[in-house]
Amino acid sequence: MQVDVYRGLDLTASFVYGDTPQYYGPAGPDVRRRVAAARQRRPAGDAPERWLAALLGAALPVAGYQVYLSRDARALLRPGARR
Repeated sequence: MQVDVYRGLDLTASFVYGDTPQYYGPAGPDVRRRVAAARQRRPAGDAPERWLAALLGAALPVAGYQVYLSRDARALLRPGARR
């Protein structure tokens, strides 16, 4: 499961479930700060659903970022998709 974050055409962060987040370029620290603040409000936990909720809770699109979810991450957003 993967979530990639872009600002324009530039990759600013990549999150892979179970792996260390990667941050890139000048916008990377901003994404890191926003995600850390969201995780304080909603602890990530071990379940994929909680991990994804913590990332989406950072409201990155509101800050001008584009968030792309892998197919398996998008599947978690479907009603009744809890695994």
